[in-house]
Amino acid sequence: MDYLTEENGVMAHYFCHRGDGLCRRSARGGAWQEHESILRGVHGSFGLYPDGSNLHIVAPTDNSELMYITGSSGSWRRFILKKLGDDKDILSIQIYSSCGKLHMLYSVRIENDIYLMHCKFGSNSIPDNVSKLNSGEFFISNDCVYYTLPDKCAVYSSLAGDKPSSFVRIAENSSVPYVYDGHIAFISEKKIFLDNRQVCYDPKADGIIIAEYDGRIYTVWKSGDFVRYICSDSQTNKAFSIINPSREAKLYAIWKNGRCFYLYGSDSGSELTTYINPAPFGSHSDSSRDQLRRRLEEMKQEINRLRRQLADYS
Repeated sequence: MDYLTEENGVMAHYFCHRGDGLCRRSARGGAWQEHESILRGVHGSFGLYPDGSNLHIVAPTDNSELMYITGSSGSWRRFILKKLGDDKDILSIQIYSSCGKLHMLYSVRIENDIYLMHCKFGSNSIPDNVSKLNSGEFFISNDCVYYTLPDKCAVYSSLAGDKPSSFVRIAENSSVPYVYDGHIAFISEKKIFLDNRQVCYDPKADGIIIAEYDGRIYTVWKSGDFVRYICSDSQTNKAFSIINPSREAKLYAIWKNGRCFYLYGSDSGSELTTYINPAPFGSHSDSSRDQLRRRLEEMKQEINRLRRQLADYS
């Protein structure tokens, strides 16, 4: 998963590059600048947390080290958090703050099982097991972590303390739930649910999130090679699709105003487009290039709507 942040009015993109490892690039004048390599030997998941003018990043490396990186562009400090042993197959990492201290949650595959682990930043901190998972995916929202148990029961645990508390069950036979501003979405038996109401059926649905755009709430998910979405106030249960066969859509974590939310997007190298909101940072939507890109995306969505409507009458 990549990260997008806004740093001194400039949008920055943090990602893994095959040759250069963990990298950063910034957008100026509607165009991406050359990327800088922050740490070589990183190719998988990493966690990122902005704290004022500094960033905190945790990333596993190819030589079995879990690295902690802090600072800002051009001024990075690097520390070895620990040597990786049995937990070297880390699937996902997220960093959060509680009671004025930084904490880390990560999912790890050990033999045939997947575990959610917690670790508080500091000297001699030892990772502690939180729960066994059904998959390596989990989300942090509103001081809670949401995940799915091996029996496919969706749960959440409070993060208000030294470590996550005991879990509370939400839904049976469910995907990992996604919570955003009082709304909750999940997939159960190939059905899309928003606020415990079935809104759509999709046998290929995976990776559900909630997105807000122009004051409206959308349920968004991947469906094979497509990204599909449906508005919360839709009068039908028909979802729309974003077609982008040349570039695979993936999940982006967006840090904005001290909060983290997620959008699907695709990156051609020179252009990065996010869905449903094509400009998650408003200050970067004023250039003619951004306006054209946004209009093209809106036209693409309208074409897809018409295509589906015509299919209904054929």
